Amino acid sequence: MKRATALEEKGSIPTFEQLEPRLLLDGLSGDWHSAYGDLVQESNPVLYWRLDEASKAASQAVIDSGGLGQDGIYGGSVLDVRDTVFGSGGAARFGDPADGEDAAKLQPLSFPSTAFTIEFWLRADDFTHDQIGILSYAYTDNYNELYVRAHSDGQLDVQINYTGSTLTDVLDSADILDNEWHYIALTWESDTGDFNAYLDGEHVSQNIFKKNGVIHAGGALVLGQEQDSVGGKFASSQRLVGDLDEVAIYDKVLDADTIRSHFQLIDPGTDDDTLVLRRYSNDGYSFFSLIR
Repeated sequence: MKRATALEEKGSIPTFEQLEPRLLLDGLSGDWHSAYGDLVQESNPVLYWRLDEASKAASQAVIDSGGLGQDGIYGGSVLDVRDTVFGSGGAARFGDPADGEDAAKLQPLSFPSTAFTIEFWLRADDFTHDQIGILSYAYTDNYNELYVRAHSDGQLDVQINYTGSTLTDVLDSADILDNEWHYIALTWESDTGDFNAYLDGEHVSQNIFKKNGVIHAGGALVLGQEQDSVGGKFASSQRLVGDLDEVAIYDKVLDADTIRSHFQLIDPGTDDDTLVLRRYSNDGYSFFSLIR
């Protein structure tokens, strides 16, 4: 992408014809990692694993930056990654080496029961096996209380309560298997059954799924693996081989504009002829994100 080539004033809102991701205007500096975290915190996540820990060795803590302080632990051989979407901070690499135990997990967990938004950044280039666990939540009476799984045919599936059908093909993961960072957000509301999926800030699918369903609290959340018992019974063939970052869970449905703003803070894109930006402050620095 090209750097901004022109600045035009429209009232008090600057616009750029083109903008490079993570571009800071001349004379300004700042920390995009902190700015993204501040933006996420504005929506009050109940769990927010930034996965910044320099040590991700087994039994090391996964720090929760969300409102409930739900710290987890790393298991297996999760690796620390520093080439993040922000250019700073850390991320977690799962599935390398293939010992089948790589995970970040928490139990018991206060999980949203009747509405959620789950968002995360993912980088992968191959879903070799079926039923690859990106995120799974298991409860005593139901090991598949909720999961987000990838398949070798390039699709992502979602399950809630594991009764009846699975919601298949919520997005075409062929669009993300390019070894680049991609932003994924999933929302669900029990009262209406309304389920929505977003990829890189754009709405990609909508379904009615598990209307009036309830997700039970007190289970175990695991990243990078599919659970076949609460907090364990992992299979190497179901491990995620790839990187995760900035995993946030909310007990409400975030609207499309908020979801878009989380992605576009990092990558405004250049699809429009003119990009309209909004400005906000973080510790005295000025940041800009796109308003379409």
